[in-house]
Amino acid sequence: MVIGHWSEDFGFWILDFGFGLFLFPFSPKRNKLPHYIPPHLPYLPIKLQLKQGSDFLNQTMAGTTKRVILRNAEATRELGRILGRSLPAGTVILLEGDLGSGKTTLVQGLGEGLGIQETIDSPTFTLINEYLDGRLPLYHIDLYRLTMKEAASLYLEAYWEGAEFPLGIMAIEWAERLPYPPENPLKISLKYGPEAGRQVILTESNQAQTELLEGLRVDEILANEI
Repeated sequence: MVIGHWSEDFGFWILDFGFGLFLFPFSPKRNKLPHYIPPHLPYLPIKLQLKQGSDFLNQTMAGTTKRVILRNAEATRELGRILGRSLPAGTVILLEGDLGSGKTTLVQGLGEGLGIQETIDSPTFTLINEYLDGRLPLYHIDLYRLTMKEAASLYLEAYWEGAEFPLGIMAIEWAERLPYPPENPLKISLKYGPEAGRQVILTESNQAQTELLEGLRVDEILANEI
């Protein structure tokens, strides 16, 4: 039996076919592919979980974590460089943390690791900045000023699915405002304290990310593992 539900808040049909959930974004101007959520992920009641944002991301990501303390901004940038040199095309990085926690600094290092020469600034007002001159494209997104409904209207899946843009690395700041997460993201949570420095929690969701986190050497990034 197919169960259908129209979400006024986010503008898509939600259909449950019994073997997973499909989100069909509605747009009168564009034909969009459905977004699939496998049956093992919690999604009922769907409207409540979509509105919970960060809680929904946390429920759907239960991978291995690595916790480190970064001593300074240069260590944060170096962690980004290491990720930029190592991550494969199609990786989506979900960045969470308060203002000033180091999200943009990490993305700047990510761009350097990808070999991008252009200056990387926070896309707070432009929402999406694209950098195409590195070994892979970098798509830098900032959802700080958006509601979940507004974030859904950006159709960010066009980037992580590779249907309309070349697959690259996506770095999404304020990712808790995504109405639904991509498949297999790398979640990075940053928290800054004036005495302890930046505490970073990296959570993987596939084998390649697991191997990357296991191979991270603390001394390479001027950090203390906790």
